[in-house]
Amino acid sequence: MAKKRDIPVFDHPIIETHCHLDYLEGEELKDALQSAKAVNIEKIITIAVSPDNLETVMGLLNQHEQVWGSQGIHPHYADDYTDEVNAHIRENAQHEKVRAIGEIGLDYYYDHSDRAKQRTAFEEQLQIAIDLDMPIVVHTRDADEDTQAILSNFVGQMP
Repeated sequence: MAKKRDIPVFDHPIIETHCHLDYLEGEELKDALQSAKAVNIEKIITIAVSPDNLETVMGLLNQHEQVWGSQGIHPHYADDYTDEVNAHIRENAQHEKVRAIGEIGLDYYYDHSDRAKQRTAFEEQLQIAIDLDMPIVVHTRDADEDTQAILSNFVGQMP
């Protein structure tokens, strides 16, 4: 097992832009937030990935001053992407502490979801980002060509 290295204390406030705090519970979460603050990580953006954790992420950003978030469905969960999920993301994304749409994209390495459904979910979430003038958090693995093709269809529309 690799030895954990010490996190340096930063001279200037830092924003951690991609983590999954919803994977932590109780004291583990409390300790992670305290450790981050101790090294001058001022804000943490925790990333939503599935319909099941959209509200978990919202709860974290509502409960902790230093936690912000995203809303979106990871390509692994594209099979679960519905009109209701789309509406839920759109509604939650208007919260003042939601800073991006994501984690969205394509993953052809694992293929946990049908590729056509991945592409549709990616495109629909890109449209949410455009409509709400928000940045995106993209996941792509073994899908560069399709990811670039889809993104190119939205050139000039993204914030």
